[in-house]
Amino acid sequence: MRSDASRPKAAALVLLLGGAILLVATGCGPAYKPLPYVPKAAAAPPVTACHDAVGHVKGMKPWILGGTCCCTPTRENYDLHIAQGTLPRDMSYDQYPALYKQRGIVTDLDHKNCGNLCDHGPHVLAGGKCMATPIPGTPMYETITYGPHAALVPGEANASPK
Repeated sequence: MRSDASRPKAAALVLLLGGAILLVATGCGPAYKPLPYVPKAAAAPPVTACHDAVGHVKGMKPWILGGTCCCTPTRENYDLHIAQGTLPRDMSYDQYPALYKQRGIVTDLDHKNCGNLCDHGPHVLAGGKCMATPIPGTPMYETITYGPHAALVPGEANASPK
């Protein structure tokens, strides 16, 4: 049995808890405080590897020949590389995509929109066998397009909030 002295304490505790629940339920709890806004840099770092989402960068040699051009080996890209001298002039178009097949590399000609997370992934520039175009807005896109240093580019966007 409870003593008469503990009844007012218990009643006060019930009222206090009930009041707190009522305040939280009606939206009078602590205000939501979002994290400080840190804008992304207005100027992107330089492209270190081209692919179909950014377009071909003049002078970049095909990845399969030791370069950083990861554009899909289409007829149009073949003609660009021949004109720029980044493919041997004696290489035929049929030989160009065959180089990728011989090494087990899959491109947008084979499949798309996998985010380089398919069975062939990661992306060839990250050591995998997938050369599908990275999906814009993903960390893989940033890493492949701007290099693994992309998150470390100095500037206002990466400054600590004051």
